Amino acid sequence: MAVSDEVRPLKSAPEFERQPPQDLAAEQSVLGGMLLSKDAIADVVEVLRST
Repeated sequence: MAVSDEVRPLKSAPEFERQPPQDLAAEQSVLGGMLLSKDAIADVVEVLRST
């Protein structure tokens, strides 16, 4: 058998039954605050890095 004739199944990504938490209103509020204040950007980055 030639190497090119060998077929390997592709590994699929694992399926997760749960969705990550999401709150559209909270995300919009954070992004809006970041647009209004440069200081808010630093605060958000600090919180995100700590998690």
